[in-house]
Amino acid sequence: MTLGIVSCDSKKISENWVAKLSPIHEKNLTEVFKGIDKKLLVTNIKSKNNVMSFILLSNTANKIASFFYYTKNIDIRTKFVNNLHGIITLGLVYALYENHNTYKTNLNSREALPPDSFDCFMTAVGTVIGITQAQSIWQSIVAGATVQSVVDALILIAKRVAAVVTVSIMIYEAGQCLHWWST
Repeated sequence: MTLGIVSCDSKKISENWVAKLSPIHEKNLTEVFKGIDKKLLVTNIKSKNNVMSFILLSNTANKIASFFYYTKNIDIRTKFVNNLHGIITLGLVYALYENHNTYKTNLNSREALPPDSFDCFMTAVGTVIGITQAQSIWQSIVAGATVQSVVDALILIAKRVAAVVTVSIMIYEAGQCLHWWST
């Protein structure tokens, strides 16, 4: 059964999209991404189904927006209207930061970022938003930039991302680098 609009471009699908807040159960952004159904993600990528990818990404973006709202008291929804790509990218980079901090503070943690995962992750994100931009955003975060500064940088960068399937690939590749679905 097809929806009849599978070839629809993601800009039309996401027209007037704004993240919706809901109570969060995840304690960090890594858990948000680990909660994505890998099988469904891969199916959407293989089928290039923009509609189903948009639904999956919308749910993830809603959780990321809720996470920032409830844990950091920052409402990113108004900054990313019609731009779930920006919310997803923001969530991914902060999930890397969580993994990086876990690795720095507890080298024996199973949740820690393996040292070689950083380059792999930067390639996954950089393929979509540009390596230079990904590295610049990462350096800003490590240097202590506010979430608002990072949001402002991502607003412009993430709008260039053309398809929700491309963002799905970015999530999949980042998840593979960080071993989110290895268990």
